[in-house]
Amino acid sequence: MRLLGLVMRRSWPTLISLINSSDIEIADARLTDGTFAISASGKDTARLFIHDCTWVQDLQPQRLWRDIDWRHVHGSPKDQDNPWPIDLVNDWRQFDGDFFRGWSIRGGVHILRCHVSAAFNGIHVFNKDCNPRLSRDIEVAHCSFREIRDNVFEPENMAHNWWFHHNQIINAHK
Repeated sequence: MRLLGLVMRRSWPTLISLINSSDIEIADARLTDGTFAISASGKDTARLFIHDCTWVQDLQPQRLWRDIDWRHVHGSPKDQDNPWPIDLVNDWRQFDGDFFRGWSIRGGVHILRCHVSAAFNGIHVFNKDCNPRLSRDIEVAHCSFREIRDNVFEPENMAHNWWFHHNQIINAHK
């Protein structure tokens, strides 16, 4: 399946959601607003080609980068492991998202020539069960990341054969 030239704005929390999907191409998409630009889940999700896309998460210039405290975005219910509880008055958790988020996906994801700005995270893939068959073969190349408040590139728990190369990073926390 090919999704070409999409223009999407203000779809909260997710602009594009793929569940147990394979052989998907997303190209020339212009995405704004939303917690997640592209979300993929399911162990059968594989062979995703995302290229020449842009995502601006926060349309108010500099707000996420300079004005909103990191913990107001990333806070969660307070417990022993988390010193940053949710602040209901100053809650900005709607920005705790990613350009691409994968939940227990097989892999084979290629993200090429994309531009991500004014966002909390760039590429973020989880493999909570540390299954060696998941979160494999991820490539991010020739992309630009500007004003990323948390992580540009974050494989969680376990990952295999990830390639991050020829990217430009301007103002990123980690």
